[in-house]
Amino acid sequence: MLVTNSFREATIACAPVVLITGASGLVGTAVARAFSGAGMQLALHYHAREQAAHDLCAGLQHAGLRAVCIKANLAEPDGPEELVNQTKAQLGDIDILIHAAAPKIRPCAPLTGNEEEIVVQLQINVLAFTRLCRAVLPSMLLRQQGVIIPLLSTVLDASRPKRWSPYTTAKFALAGAAVGLAKDLLDGGVRVVGVMPARVGEPESTTDGPAGVVPAERVGQIVRRVCDEPETFQNGKIVRLEGRDVKVGELIFSGTALAEA
Repeated sequence: MLVTNSFREATIACAPVVLITGASGLVGTAVARAFSGAGMQLALHYHAREQAAHDLCAGLQHAGLRAVCIKANLAEPDGPEELVNQTKAQLGDIDILIHAAAPKIRPCAPLTGNEEEIVVQLQINVLAFTRLCRAVLPSMLLRQQGVIIPLLSTVLDASRPKRWSPYTTAKFALAGAAVGLAKDLLDGGVRVVGVMPARVGEPESTTDGPAGVVPAERVGQIVRRVCDEPETFQNGKIVRLEGRDVKVGELIFSGTALAEA
């Protein structure tokens, strides 16, 4: 059976299983569609956008993929583990985890913002990510193969939007969790690669200008490449997208600046 380049040297019983959180959102949908024709099995997580998730699932099935929709509340302590368990029950062990779920950004008052907003952002961006990883890693490490991709944001740069404090706080925490996990997984056969796009928009609303808006499909294409090209996108790397530019490096903080290695 043909599989993607990431798993050509591995012997597996079926097509690799990809779990995409937030698959009914703009970025998650684009990521899911990028796997069309890849010979993957897709688990599409959603929470509120049920119709969008099922429409996406039907479209992917029509294109020849095996895809299932799974509803889960990632803000609940047992939500991530239940999502992983349902995915395993329907498709098998997870080979690729893509964490695209994120709460809606709500501009807040200056300084720290509303505490409730901070909690919501941290629950989905960070706690859910760590709980998902805890649930998928045992089987990945046993097989010594797997890819974990958290969706980051260029709010990690020195220049960032005003009044986005809860979202910015959560993305910094997610970056820290991802980098720390990558260090812990050295030589374990599992790659953790962050994908960090600038503002994502629909194709018709994006331009390649100073704003550096990234079409959602472009994010999906890069995520697919991260899975397919382990030599280029190694464990611990961060992939920065802005406009047409793609930079592969590491998060190195010096003062308030983000440097690309």
